[in-house]
Amino acid sequence: MDAKLKDALIDKIHIAQDELKSPRAVKALLEDLRVQRAEKCAPNAQKMLYSEVRRKLVDRRLWTPIHEGLAQQGFAAFVRKLAKIDGAEAATKEFSAARERQLALFPGFEALPTRIRSGPGYLNFPETTVSQFLAYESKYQARATRDNRTAEELHRLAETVRPFAEQDFSVAQAFARASAEPAKLSLVQAK
Repeated sequence: MDAKLKDALIDKIHIAQDELKSPRAVKALLEDLRVQRAEKCAPNAQKMLYSEVRRKLVDRRLWTPIHEGLAQQGFAAFVRKLAKIDGAEAATKEFSAARERQLALFPGFEALPTRIRSGPGYLNFPETTVSQFLAYESKYQARATRDNRTAEELHRLAETVRPFAEQDFSVAQAFARASAEPAKLSLVQAK
């Protein structure tokens, strides 16, 4: 196979794969599998390349199997996407049902998770043992303490570098200048 033709074919396949990611393109391909004529005066290089590749593939009687293969790939991707959508809807309904059951079991605790991590997997929250729940709670409290400390430090640093917001300094440069300024002020006050 000619190297230019091979590169053009690879490019065309990548373009077709990108086009086939949308359900509308797949639907259009399924409704009309006929090969459409490319415009003679293509306004850009992509259309000219498409028409050249298509013409060479039609001449060699390769376009129809390639086109059908692309349509099959696109349809398979379309079916997988529909299955994912159905799975996501089912998971959402299941999550809502789990949330309702949990609210019935623990009234007044609306923010509790419906499942917790235990080892490599997850456990449904109402079915965990007390020891598993206490271990999860201690890990969660340690993480919350760390997250609160991080949030406080971020806020304190933001307040320190806020006067330098209008200049185009990095955070490190602004912090160095802010750290140096109080020393200058204390020297001025001491005189």
